[in-house]
Amino acid sequence: MKILDFILNNKEYLEDLITRSTYPIEGSTLTYAETYAILYNDNSFKIEGKEPREIYGGYKS
Repeated sequence: MKILDFILNNKEYLEDLITRSTYPIEGSTLTYAETYAILYNDNSFKIEGKEPREIYGGYKS
């Protein structure tokens, strides 16, 4: 249980773990920073030049 306690009690570590496990999605051109901004609603980071499907999670038909 020590590892779980460490993860849950360290917000920065948990956010990094979630972001790193999310951002390398096949076919996505989002960077780590862009993925973090989307996941954690970081409005200080501007995402430009990306397809809405990448930002909102839709699939290209």
